[in-house]
Amino acid sequence: MTLAKLILASSLLIGLLLLLRRVQLVVREGLSMEDLQALKASGAQIVDVRTPGEFGLGHLAGSVNIPLDQFQARLGEIDPAKAVLLCCASGVRSGMAMTILQRAGYQQVHNAGPWTRLQ
Repeated sequence: MTLAKLILASSLLIGLLLLLRRVQLVVREGLSMEDLQALKASGAQIVDVRTPGEFGLGHLAGSVNIPLDQFQARLGEIDPAKAVLLCCASGVRSGMAMTILQRAGYQQVHNAGPWTRLQ
């Protein structure tokens, strides 16, 4: 392996580790299970930002699938007056969607992390 390939592989590994750490922090520092259940019970919108294929393999009943790559164009489907729980497979894409909603002026936006936490 050449030095350039070794440096590239090391950089990719470090990037992956940093991404995984970010996912852990999103879930750990995010909403408690009690908070999630209270938001669900109060009628929060649940938006799953995974791909349609991922969503088709399993999703939370009552959730709406708005894939992240379509998210900006479909903001009108999300009621800004209601709380929004965003989910995906790990919490990374839902974190990105949360940033999009916050920049668009939505106030009650929460990253629930993996969709399975909402079951």
